[in-house]
Amino acid sequence: MNTPTNPQAGATYVLIVTQSGGNNTLSFSTAYKFTGGNVPVLSTGASQVDVLSFVTNGTVLYGVSSQNFS
Repeated sequence: MNTPTNPQAGATYVLIVTQSGGNNTLSFSTAYKFTGGNVPVLSTGASQVDVLSFVTNGTVLYGVSSQNFS
């Protein structure tokens, strides 16, 4: 994912990712930061859902993930 334009400081963004057939990947620009510096690996099974939530200070998007909803 590219660095977003005009993120609003204090805003929360939620991304719902659904695997269409499995094994799709997602990469993030350096604007995205995750706990411990560990970028989440998406679930790989068909129709599995991952939810990524971000809060921003206007520059950095701090994210957490909940994975493998099926």
